[in-house]
Amino acid sequence: MISTIYFTVILLSIIITASAHSQFHFEVKRSSKDIDTQKELFKNANVKFAIITDNSGFDEKISFDREGKILERMSYQTGDEEAFDGRDIYEYDNKGNLILIRSECGDCTGSEKFFDYDENGNVIKFRFMSNEEIFFYNSDNELVSSETIEKSTIAPIESVKYQKGLIVEIIFKCWDENLYTPFIYSKVKYTFSGEQRVTEILNVKMNCKTEIEEVASEITIEYNEKSLPTKYVTTHSNGDEKTSNVSYKYYN
Repeated sequence: MISTIYFTVILLSIIITASAHSQFHFEVKRSSKDIDTQKELFKNANVKFAIITDNSGFDEKISFDREGKILERMSYQTGDEEAFDGRDIYEYDNKGNLILIRSECGDCTGSEKFFDYDENGNVIKFRFMSNEEIFFYNSDNELVSSETIEKSTIAPIESVKYQKGLIVEIIFKCWDENLYTPFIYSKVKYTFSGEQRVTEILNVKMNCKTEIEEVASEITIEYNEKSLPTKYVTTHSNGDEKTSNVSYKYYN
């Protein structure tokens, strides 16, 4: 069994997908603004652990320090933390920047993911195995695009659209070299509530040759009184539906 953590990280690196976005709030952020917003959310709510459950047979436990930084993501068989499946260990520099994720799993070779930053705290380079992605920002420290090395399995970002400082759409480049999604590009659209919470994520894919678009999946998100996500419902184009529930343990 490949670790669910490994699976999520790889999908995030290759292309934005429904399974990756089922954990949207817990994924690695790129711009300093998004990084700070993520930390503040979990710091202000005093989150110690987040537990994600679904019907996959595996749960995921995410641990945080008091500053809201993710320390570890662990996957295990449902209801039994001793039945270890895999983990990601997060390492930071003295400025609080995430610089390394060390991945371990019970039945596969571990790997490492590296992050480099500019002076403003934006991620400017991501390296994973033979893949490398370079990120570009505007004067407001907002992510605008990315580039990848030749033959990389990462789908580079073509453009990012903002509304009132919030990302409302990400478009990934149409890339025939991508081994995992040949001749496909993808688009991710975000819908916000009045509280600036992401309430819906729409994943769209397009065939580069025919330019025909179709909705791949739709994700709706529910929150608690602390503005923490508690439920992700993913509906795929074929009608399949998956529900992920999130519960929390807090610092005293």
